[in-house]
Amino acid sequence: MYVGIEIDSSLIHSIKANELEHYKKVALSNNERHASIIKRKIKESFVFKDDGIIEVKPIEDTWFPNVKCHVFLSHSHNDENKALVLAGFLKEKCDVDVFVDSCIWGYSNDLLKLIDDYFCQTRIGHYDYKLRNISTTQVHLILNMALTKMINHTECFMFMKTNNSIFKDKNVFIKQTESAWICDELLIASIIARRSKEVHRKEFRVGHSFSINESYHGFPKFIYDLSFMDLQSLLCDELLDIAISSNEEYYGDDNVSRAERFLDLLYKEIGLEEMKNING
Repeated sequence: MYVGIEIDSSLIHSIKANELEHYKKVALSNNERHASIIKRKIKESFVFKDDGIIEVKPIEDTWFPNVKCHVFLSHSHNDENKALVLAGFLKEKCDVDVFVDSCIWGYSNDLLKLIDDYFCQTRIGHYDYKLRNISTTQVHLILNMALTKMINHTECFMFMKTNNSIFKDKNVFIKQTESAWICDELLIASIIARRSKEVHRKEFRVGHSFSINESYHGFPKFIYDLSFMDLQSLLCDELLDIAISSNEEYYGDDNVSRAERFLDLLYKEIGLEEMKNING
């Protein structure tokens, strides 16, 4: 990861209504290429052995493989359509590949169900509570490790800040969320070692790849503190302008791809390149 940026969702209001569905389809089509490969690998290779051992690496490699993308987009599950529109827009306008985990890695519950059905069911067909706790923890840890690797391998981390992802107090965003996964992704992005964009682009060019049922009492909300958040802020309107500018100013330089041109202008807009020059 080179830089972390938070954006709002105003892009949706900046794009014509008849284009929203088009960009969503572009994103789905782009991500489906990866998802179809994952589905095939799962169907072909995933079996449980009878030795009482589950090896984690084959599961991670098959269900949550690293995917070659420029941007990791962190977002609320309720903002998936907005995330897809943004991903499709950046792909079509700037050839930027955006990782939307729900489109590619939307199988953690399927994996958990397989493990639970095989190892956690009692003889009368019920699930053992203690065993279910263990299986859930294991699957979530595997997903957490995969997220860490994916964020590390993408050049730019983007967080979509909306009413669904961050709490508001009197119309002012406060650094709290009820999403454990958003908290996890932001924490990873805040502490992971930064790598230069040159290293990321070299790896990219050579192909280095990498619902709860409601309970009787109503399930409580777990609130996670996000005071560690320290991302560069950018309005989605500004992001749209940068994307259009990068497309207009791209002349087919053999040394700079369209995606890299967009990312360079993005970093310039948030003052990152100027800070880098000042710091030597």
